[in-house]
Amino acid sequence: MAGLPERPVSVPDWADWLLSELDAFARIGESGKGGVCRLAGDEADCKARDHLRQLFEEAGAEVLVDAVGNMFGVFRLSETGKTAVLAGSHLDSQPTGGRFDGTYGVLAALTAARRLKESGETFRHDLVVCNWTNEEGARFTPSLTGSSVFAGALTSDAALNLADASGMTLGEALLAIGYAGTDRLPYEPVHAVEIHIEQGPRLEAADVQIGIVESAWAARKLCLAFDGAPAHTGPTPMEERRDALLAASRAICLLHDWGRIFGQGVHTSCARLENDPNSANVVPQTCTVWMEIRHPSADICRVFADVFLLRLEELLLPDRTGYRVLSDAIRVSPSLSSEGRDLAEDVCAQAGIAALRLDTVAGHDALALAAAMPSSLFFVPSRDGISHSPREFTAEADLIAGAEFLTSFIRKKLQPA
Repeated sequence: MAGLPERPVSVPDWADWLLSELDAFARIGESGKGGVCRLAGDEADCKARDHLRQLFEEAGAEVLVDAVGNMFGVFRLSETGKTAVLAGSHLDSQPTGGRFDGTYGVLAALTAARRLKESGETFRHDLVVCNWTNEEGARFTPSLTGSSVFAGALTSDAALNLADASGMTLGEALLAIGYAGTDRLPYEPVHAVEIHIEQGPRLEAADVQIGIVESAWAARKLCLAFDGAPAHTGPTPMEERRDALLAASRAICLLHDWGRIFGQGVHTSCARLENDPNSANVVPQTCTVWMEIRHPSADICRVFADVFLLRLEELLLPDRTGYRVLSDAIRVSPSLSSEGRDLAEDVCAQAGIAALRLDTVAGHDALALAAAMPSSLFFVPSRDGISHSPREFTAEADLIAGAEFLTSFIRKKLQPA
């Protein structure tokens, strides 16, 4: 892959397998310069799922696929077969995705499963390696879809009826690629764990290899449709135009300006826009904008957005355009496992791995699962904090250290018999 250093000569066989498989997945949906584009339910996602299925089978796991396409590699490591630890992440990416986001978490979990199975030990719980469907939400909104369904926060029907920009539903996309399953995971989950690249600069700045996540920022997510009227962009007098794109532009500027005035470390974004009819010679009739407000406090997110919407009504009056709220959701993550955080610190101390407790601004499957079971989330460093970009990079030494840590953590959670 372009821009990557040569592999160290001496690494354990399991680490060489992990790094080689990261290379293999990076070629599936390769977008150039080290990046990938694998949107949920597309052809590249299908190829990645097929390869993961093959790896599961080669490792001796039973492969299950549920109604929303979540993939489970079941490793029978206990005598009872009634309870399980879940470990994994996702294979789908953003359109400008990097090679590590999500994929590393799946492969690190599978690396741990292979090593623990090969050890011949018997445990109190089985281990299930997971690939959660549509974590990114790049094609189907909302994100964290598969893990939210598993946790009971979203129904299967609602998830399967999510539609992309072309009108295709998630259910139709999964059926088309052969991953519309019917299986149910036959376990009581006792703990969920995910390791992920940080997507921020704090671990690199602190020169530590493992981030132990304590909490997550809240997010208020708005989807607003601005309504104008179609007209010719040439002869129509300016005072008679009702321009939906102009209204959306004013709203976007208002959101960011209000963020600077409000302060308190609020993060705002408007990263997706759909314009109709999207013709150079027609005054825009409808413009839809997706907006986010993020802050550690859910109350701050609520107040910020409430005031923004009030100001928006006043701002749009002179343009004779209005807006409709298509969706308005507040995402507040449940608490992550305190026992898991303490155990992680013990594992790092025993292995001599530097660790740091921190929060996460981004959402992750482990956060969705925390609503239904004890859940833990860990990070490895990201160079310069860059993610959702082909420039995303994590050093191989950090990838290996993260997988070593995860294996030890999972082994303790499985509880040797």
